[in-house]
Amino acid sequence: MSPPFLSAVITCLNEQATLVHFVDQLVRALDRQGFAYEIVLVDDGSKDQTFGVIRELVGTRPGVVVGVDLMKNAGQAAAITAGLAEARGDFVLMMDSDLQLVPDDLDLLVAAVRRGADFVNGYRADRRDPWRRKLPSLLANWVMRRASGVPLRDFGCTFRLVNRRLISAFRLGPDRVLSIPMLISGAGRIEEVPVRHQPRAHGKSGWTFRKLWRYNGDNVVILAEPVFQGVGLGSLLLSALLVLRVVLDPWLHWSVLGPVSNGLVLNAVAASALFLTGLVCVVGEFVVRCHRGVVARPAYVVRQRVVKGDPPPAGGEGDRAQV
Repeated sequence: MSPPFLSAVITCLNEQATLVHFVDQLVRALDRQGFAYEIVLVDDGSKDQTFGVIRELVGTRPGVVVGVDLMKNAGQAAAITAGLAEARGDFVLMMDSDLQLVPDDLDLLVAAVRRGADFVNGYRADRRDPWRRKLPSLLANWVMRRASGVPLRDFGCTFRLVNRRLISAFRLGPDRVLSIPMLISGAGRIEEVPVRHQPRAHGKSGWTFRKLWRYNGDNVVILAEPVFQGVGLGSLLLSALLVLRVVLDPWLHWSVLGPVSNGLVLNAVAASALFLTGLVCVVGEFVVRCHRGVVARPAYVVRQRVVKGDPPPAGGEGDRAQV
C-alpha cells in the first residue's frame, strides 16, 4: 500500500475527557482535504485513562491507525519523536489534543503546503492564555527569532505541517529527539499562518516555568553558533573600548564613565567574571549534551503500542500490557 499523503502525530497528556471530541473534529478536518491520511496518537505518560481512550479509538476510528504509550512523561518533543517513528505520510501534522487549537484551521496549513511550503507554522493570533504563560513565551519568541534568524511570530505554537523529507534528514529517535529550531534551520520554504486559540476547557497545561526555561535553554544551545559569534564580537569590542578608555584617560575625560578609578576597574573585573561564569555554563551545557550523545541515554521509552488490526493483548493486562 502506498503511504498516505499526511500523517497526523497527536500528543496527549491527561486528555481522557477531551480526546474523543478532539479526534472527531480532526477527522472531519482531514476528510475535508480530500487526500489519504493516518492519525498516530501518543500518550506522554498520562496519569488518567488517556491510553485506554487511545486503544478504543484505534479500534473504532478508521483513520486512527497507531497508539503509543510512553512509560513516563518525557516532554512534548520526545512524544512527537515517538509518534514520528510510526508515521508514513509525505507530510506530518503535529498538534496537541487539548482543544486549545482548532482542527478546522488545518485548511490554512494545507493551503500553504500546496503553495510550495516545506514548513508551515501556525501562530496564535489571539492567544487565550493567562499572562503568566504569555510573558515567558514572548521572551522565548524574541530569543528564538534572534538565535535562529527566522522571523516567526510564535515558535511555541504546536500546530505545524512539515515535509517528511525534512524530518527524515535528522534521523530522529530515542537518543535524538525532535528540535523545531533544527527543522526550521533546514527548511528553505517556511510559511506562518494565523490559527485560532481557545481557553483550556479541561485540566491544566503540562508546561511549567521550569520546563519553559529548560526548553528555551535547549533551543539556545542548539542554535548557539550565531549566539557565540555575536557575544564574542560584542565582548571584543567592549574590551577594546575599555582599554582605550583607560589609555586615553590622562588626555580625555569622558563624561559617559567619568574618570578612571579603582571602583571602575573593580566593576569591570566583576562584570567580566560574571560574563565568564555565564559563558562557562553555556559551554557546560554543550559538554552535558555531548555526554548524553555518547552514552545514548534514551529520552523516552515506549511501554506499549497498539496498531489497527492487531488482536487485543492476552492475559487481561488491559492498558498496562506489553505489546
